[in-house]
Amino acid sequence: MDAPSRIRVTDLSRIEQQLAEMWRDVFTKDESIVRATKFNLIVACADSETDLLSVGQSLARLCETEPGRALVVVPPPVSRRGGSVGIEAWVSTHCHRLPSGGHACSEQVTIEETPESGEALESMIRSILVQDLPVYSWWRRRIDQDAPLLARLRGLSDCLIVDGASFDDPAPQLARLHRLETDRRRNGSTVDLAWLRLEPWREAVASFFDVPSLRGRLEGLTKVEIVSGGPASRGVWSTAALYLTGWLATRLGWSAGARPTIWHLEDGGEIRVLPNGSSSIAAGTIGSLKLSCTGNGMTTVFSAERLEDDYVRLSVEAEDACPVPQRLRLPHRDDSRLLCGVVQLHSVDPVFDETLDLIAGLTLG
Repeated sequence: MDAPSRIRVTDLSRIEQQLAEMWRDVFTKDESIVRATKFNLIVACADSETDLLSVGQSLARLCETEPGRALVVVPPPVSRRGGSVGIEAWVSTHCHRLPSGGHACSEQVTIEETPESGEALESMIRSILVQDLPVYSWWRRRIDQDAPLLARLRGLSDCLIVDGASFDDPAPQLARLHRLETDRRRNGSTVDLAWLRLEPWREAVASFFDVPSLRGRLEGLTKVEIVSGGPASRGVWSTAALYLTGWLATRLGWSAGARPTIWHLEDGGEIRVLPNGSSSIAAGTIGSLKLSCTGNGMTTVFSAERLEDDYVRLSVEAEDACPVPQRLRLPHRDDSRLLCGVVQLHSVDPVFDETLDLIAGLTLG
C-alpha cells in the first residue's frame, strides 16, 4: 500500500477540479492506474490528529477491496481554534498494487471545519458527493441529539455508522442512538460497529443449543454472568454487555425488570444478569459469558471464555452430561473489515432493532 499524497485546496469552490487535476497527474505515470468509486463515506473525526491518523489507516485498508470517495471532517487543531480562519481542505489518494500489476486508487477529501461552518460545510459536502452512489456517514464523536453536524449528516446519508465501544456512559448514549435509529427507519438505517463485533459471540453462544438435549435446559436459565472490557469492578455495564444481554432477552422472550440486573420470563421466573468489567480485556470486547440453568434438581452451566490466542472455549458442566469442550476461532475484524462488510452487504438488521429497542429504556446504576 503506497503512502497517500496530500494536496491543499486553495480555492474551496474547485475541490472537484482539484481532484481531476490530481488524477491527471497520477495518470501521467508509466504504471497503469485504476480509479474506482462505489460509494461515498463521510467521516466525522473526534479530533484532528490521533483520530485522523487512525481513520486514514482504516480507509486505506478498506479501499483495497471496496474503493470509494471519503470525505473526512475534522475539528480545527488547538492552534487554530478561536481564530477567524475559515474552512480548509486537502485532497489525497489511497493506492494499492493490484496482483495483475499497476495500482487501484481511491480518493479522500479532508475538511477542517470551524464552529461557524454549519451550512457552508453541508453545502461543500453535498457538492463533492459522487451522485447516484450510496452515502455512508461514520460518526466517531459523542452522540448528542442536538449536534448540528450529526443532524446534517443524517439528512445526507443512507446509513449512519457509530461505534458503541467508545461510549464511556452507554446508557444515555444508547438512548440517543435509539432515538436517531427510530427516526431513520423511515428513510435510512443505523449500524453500530460494537454490535457487529459481537456476531461471533452470538454464534458461539447459539451453538450451545444445537444439541436438542441441551436446548431444553434454557427453560431453567436463572443467572447470566458477563465479563467485558472496562474498569475492573463489579456492576459495570459496557455497551457490549448491554447488547449481549439485550440479544439474549429478545431471543428468549425476557421482559425487563425494575433494574437492568433483573429480567422476567413469561411464566414469572426471574433471571439475574451480573455484569463485570476487566481492565485486562480490550474495550468493546467480551471476555466471558456464563449461563447457569437449574432443572430436575440439577444445575447446568454453559461457559464461553475468550482465550489469549483469539479463540473462545465453549464448555458445559452438568451432572448427567460431560460434552467435550470446543474451541472456536474468533475472527479478527478491525474497523476496516467491519466497514467493508457494511458497504458490501448492508441491509436492515431486525435483530439489532429489537435489541436496541429493549436496552434503550434501561436505567443503569
